[in-house]
Amino acid sequence: MEQGFLTIIKEVFNINKGKGLELLLVTEGVKRGDLLDWTLLKKRKKILLNINDLMSIGAPITYFKVSDLIDKSTDLTINYLRKNIFFYNTSRATEPEIQDFKQAIIEQRAGKKEMGWFYEYPECCIQAYPFCIYYLPEFTEWRWCRVDCKASLLKQEQYKKVIQEHFKIDTFQF
Repeated sequence: MEQGFLTIIKEVFNINKGKGLELLLVTEGVKRGDLLDWTLLKKRKKILLNINDLMSIGAPITYFKVSDLIDKSTDLTINYLRKNIFFYNTSRATEPEIQDFKQAIIEQRAGKKEMGWFYEYPECCIQAYPFCIYYLPEFTEWRWCRVDCKASLLKQEQYKKVIQEHFKIDTFQF
């Protein structure tokens, strides 16, 4: 990873540890995308400036705002969703895939299948949700379909390897 990328990601980590690590995983291409949600409203502007800085120095990421997709007069089932911002690695999704994802958001049909695809959760866990009974939070953020889910274990190891390569963290719970 380029030092400039890492410097900016560490700035985000200092603002919000979880978002810093998610941004690292997305920038490194280990994860397709993630979300700056409405709960980070006060910190979000600083984080978004850092994402813009990453983009300006060539990081393979970009973002879109839900508020740019949905007209203010449109009644959202859950109004706070309008404040969400999705960021993603441009090499992990094609433009038609992102357009389909955006369309699902516009049509308010972005459910477990679409969100699971965007976050790049294991397919078996997406299918099992919301009936997943296991949740193993170390370096992962989704409910596992089984305690020994091979796809989740593989992703957990990928996440852990990238995170520990750049940060001195033994464990992390998103």
